[in-house]
Amino acid sequence: ELELAGVIGHNDILANCTSLQEVTTATGTDNTSALAWSTKRAVSATGPSSYLLRLQSMHQRAHRYQLRTFYVPGEMNTMADD
Repeated sequence: ELELAGVIGHNDILANCTSLQEVTTATGTDNTSALAWSTKRAVSATGPSSYLLRLQSMHQRAHRYQLRTFYVPGEMNTMADD
């Protein structure tokens, strides 16, 4: 769930630095759960992940952008390990 919060935080920083209206953002992650949740925009249980997905949807709607997440294998994701 921290990775999903990181995806939201990444886009919030982008939204505060520049206009995201009518833009597609791309965020890479090595966490397959966060990738699946943010791609499907759904989770089967209530809890922190469902709250974060709702927050992500409201953020996208408020700033009018599309989010695309993609998988970056752990060994190639050097930024996460720094």
